[in-house]
Amino acid sequence: MQRLSQLSISSFLEHWAVNTPNVIYCSQIDGEEISFELLHGLVGKYAAFLVNELKVKPNQHVVIKIDNSLEFVVVFFAVISIGAVACPVPANMTDYELSEVISLLDPILLILRKPSNACKVNSILIESYEKLIASIKNIEPIFLFLDASVSYSCIFLSSGTTAKPKAIKHNSQTLAKTALTFSKKLSFTQNTPHLAFLPCGHTSFIGHSLIPTLVSGGSIHIARNYLSVSRKIWNYVFEKNIQYIQTVPTIIGSMLGAEFDSLNTKNHNLNYVACGSAPLSKKYIDSFKSKFNLPLINFYGLSEIGAIFYNDPKDINFDPYSIGKPFDTVKLKLLGADGAEVNIGEVGELLIDSPSLFQGYHNKEIATSSFMEDGYFKTGDLLSKNHAGNYFFHGRVNELIVKAGINISPREIEELLLGHPKVRDVAVFGYKDDLMGEEICCCYISDNTLDLSEDLKKLCRNTLSEIKRPQKFINLSEFPSTYSGKIIKKELKRLFLEGNIF
Repeated sequence: MQRLSQLSISSFLEHWAVNTPNVIYCSQIDGEEISFELLHGLVGKYAAFLVNELKVKPNQHVVIKIDNSLEFVVVFFAVISIGAVACPVPANMTDYELSEVISLLDPILLILRKPSNACKVNSILIESYEKLIASIKNIEPIFLFLDASVSYSCIFLSSGTTAKPKAIKHNSQTLAKTALTFSKKLSFTQNTPHLAFLPCGHTSFIGHSLIPTLVSGGSIHIARNYLSVSRKIWNYVFEKNIQYIQTVPTIIGSMLGAEFDSLNTKNHNLNYVACGSAPLSKKYIDSFKSKFNLPLINFYGLSEIGAIFYNDPKDINFDPYSIGKPFDTVKLKLLGADGAEVNIGEVGELLIDSPSLFQGYHNKEIATSSFMEDGYFKTGDLLSKNHAGNYFFHGRVNELIVKAGINISPREIEELLLGHPKVRDVAVFGYKDDLMGEEICCCYISDNTLDLSEDLKKLCRNTLSEIKRPQKFINLSEFPSTYSGKIIKKELKRLFLEGNIF
């Protein structure tokens, strides 16, 4: 019996297995393919294995540490279907990091690609798709659909900008409804193939491709990682008729630095490349458009709520440097330091309310409530809106530099310095100064580790008011970053204060 009225993840899988059984839902790039009907059966078999053999019960946490693969898809849906909580983590997470996750989540089970010494928790290895299939071959499937009734089905670890991510709870119905909204806004259908290479522990993989293709009856082509497809990415776009790619700024930088032939827009159906996790620089947006003849669009969202802004290239007021306009389901306001809503063109903190809002932070009820105000979630992000209705990202509230009583946005300085042709990345932050309150430090990565400090000082003198000019310029080979490529400024600042990055 179909239970699509429940609008849970499991109900969508059953719906398409019944109505389009032979349609290929997911495939490993240049490898195995799984139809909706086959996936439904495999999920049922693995669900039975989890319940009957491993004794996993509803509401118990299951950590999944597997790289991008068909095995991940089977396991992820199976864990959810029995009412347990799927907790995907990056496959390249170290044992120390995994032990921290275990302490935070207290899982009943670890599902791993390789053995780990992280903790004495029951674990099971899945070495390959073939071995997974063999292990459940003779098991009778069960279809419980318990994800429609439990309070939450997934925990995502926020990539954030700190070294201590939060555990964010989402339920199955919210994820399904959010994916429906997302799919409708972006016109995803059964004929919208996705290419997915971001880590499956990344919310973008699940929230922008895996579940949206499921609810829309589409298809997803899975690559182990970007490097595995980097040399042939445009071949895959042509051959697989790819119509959606979600990426992050670090990968965009890699694409811009690689040798590719110019794209002929008549030979593919990709209308743009979407980028999230961290804000895009104007330099990347312009360079991408010039090199590939494709718009590179900013997606704005949070792990707590998913994607909530879409910069539609077909919009008559499209601005390539904007994060676009909010989804229809989103209510928002921009508040100034005085708590009042700001005017058009002014910068304020974004507060949002949406049906896609998370269920809270795991074991941190006080932290959850501290982020809420009159039913709105306080994002900590600074945005502005223009007369055309487009929104623009200006950085984070907690990253503002207060120098001589003046609020200075690091992003303004970063955008300027990224305009230098030999600068690859920039991070600007404030540090304590007895005279000015705070001073400004600029860390940068340059082509071939060139020392560009004098060039950048001159650029600042010619462009910025004196109070906004960085006092220090530091040339680095890399920045501390999250798995999604977001710079951890807190860690960078700590290293600077300890004298470890000179």
